[in-house]
Amino acid sequence: MGWAWPWEIDSLGVSPALQLCYARALAELRVPPSTLIVDGSNHVGRYGGKQIVEPKADVNHIEVSAASMIAKHLRDTMMVDYGKQFPEYGFARNFGYGTHEHEEGIKTHGICSIHRLLYVRKVLSRLGRSP
Repeated sequence: MGWAWPWEIDSLGVSPALQLCYARALAELRVPPSTLIVDGSNHVGRYGGKQIVEPKADVNHIEVSAASMIAKHLRDTMMVDYGKQFPEYGFARNFGYGTHEHEEGIKTHGICSIHRLLYVRKVLSRLGRSP
């Protein structure tokens, strides 16, 4: 697994943070892959081997489907834990997606340490507020 923390996404931007995630995931592998299959449209920048970059790769490649399920389970588990720390945002139910409940939590309580400021600014702007 490779992921970026909220402050990394905010400071680097989404695309560079995605590349950081790729690099971290590759660094965890014991055996380098013969081929990377990437779900989306972004090549893995620091990988010199063969890559298949395909939107909706999870539909066409069982390996990507399995990896996606594992990643979502890990993310959901983390969000349930964050929901215990920050119950006012409903993370255990909305998993950090921009639901009405989540937006109301931001509007009422401000932001917490796991919020991505890039996202929060968009929400607050749409609600007519400043961060």
